[in-house]
Amino acid sequence: MLHEKIASFFQVLPQEVGNNRGWKYYIQEENGAYSITEEILSKGTIIELFFNEDDEIRLVLYKDGQQVTTIQRIAVQKVDIIKEEETLQFVLDRMPSRMIRLQLKPFLAIEMGLYWEVCEDCE
Repeated sequence: MLHEKIASFFQVLPQEVGNNRGWKYYIQEENGAYSITEEILSKGTIIELFFNEDDEIRLVLYKDGQQVTTIQRIAVQKVDIIKEEETLQFVLDRMPSRMIRLQLKPFLAIEMGLYWEVCEDCE
């Protein structure tokens, strides 16, 4: 589930990790825009997004080549893509009322918070 949705969002195939262990992207922020890189660079903000066939994700935030924070292998129930905000929301499997948001614009950020499903027909 994750591979197809994330690859279609980025329009770039992810790097394969090991022998079918999973896939990853390195997302770099530069001057308010993001790009996909092949490695962790020593300058700027970079997020490593790892995911596997078991629908688990790992997010690592790097600042100037130094690891700042890690969200380790969390099972994901679904992915919501908000294209106008350029954001990926990963709804947690064990706690569907919680999500991890990967924000790409206006700057790279990782946020964990509450998840509410929006109903367009509801008032």
